[in-house]
Amino acid sequence: MDNLIGGDGADTFVVGDGLDTIDDFNLLDDQLDLSALLDAVFDDPPDNIDDAVRIESDGNNATVKVDTDGLNGFNAATAIDVALLSGIGLGANISIMIGDDDVTATSVAIVA
Repeated sequence: MDNLIGGDGADTFVVGDGLDTIDDFNLLDDQLDLSALLDAVFDDPPDNIDDAVRIESDGNNATVKVDTDGLNGFNAATAIDVALLSGIGLGANISIMIGDDDVTATSVAIVA
């Protein structure tokens, strides 16, 4: 588990299969690079980012979850937590890079 802090301007946070905490994720400029986890299975289009990534927020922080078992719909049972975005609430659009693909995922409410 790492604590990641970007600098001024746009930052790309590269995350792997451990849970990283990002304290200063800027929704306007920053992006998450999930290439290490998804580049082998994701191709946009036709793949849908919602089949591989879910961002759940408790209203104060957002947890990025990745399902690496393929793209047959998001499976919470096989998903892993890869990033905690401090201060990111509901409905936030998170820029995600997977290889050559840039996509956007929107944080959703935590499902109990």
